[in-house]
Amino acid sequence: MHAHTFIQLLAVAGTAAAATLTRRECGEKADQFCFGRDGGTPSQKIDVEDLQYVAAFLRNVGKNAAGGAGAFYTMPSGVECEEWAIEVPGAGTVLALAKHINPRTLSSVLLTDIADTIDGGSNTNKAKSLLGCGTGGGWLGVATNATDPAYNTATYKASKAKPQDIIIKIVHA
Repeated sequence: MHAHTFIQLLAVAGTAAAATLTRRECGEKADQFCFGRDGGTPSQKIDVEDLQYVAAFLRNVGKNAAGGAGAFYTMPSGVECEEWAIEVPGAGTVLALAKHINPRTLSSVLLTDIADTIDGGSNTNKAKSLLGCGTGGGWLGVATNATDPAYNTATYKASKAKPQDIIIKIVHA
């Protein structure tokens, strides 16, 4: 094999490897997963009242922002499957994390939708929320309320963001 042909093969292999890295799975899926019962990860032993406080806090911040920029939690697109802490003062035993499960998407969801994902909100089955994991903690994809007018504003549409591809993970602080 000539050196020139070998270098071309390396370049093609490197391109394929890079494409594989940027398209990789991020691990967790949007389906509900509860620590301590759905796999080998032990229960996080969180206080359920702390979990309800976190949901109430996020819902309050989201409602007070009234659809403005502060009403959203946004994760930019990129090549990594990033996981960020959601700052909630006084959260006690709960650390709420947002994880980007599709790095190619500019994901932005309402804080009220995150709150509903945590505690089930008023119109959903609480067993299918993170509250349904009890003291164990776990993760769940944010279920967005697509009919919320905030997702249909000119500002949101111009951002090219999508209300998808974020999971909320509850672990012990």
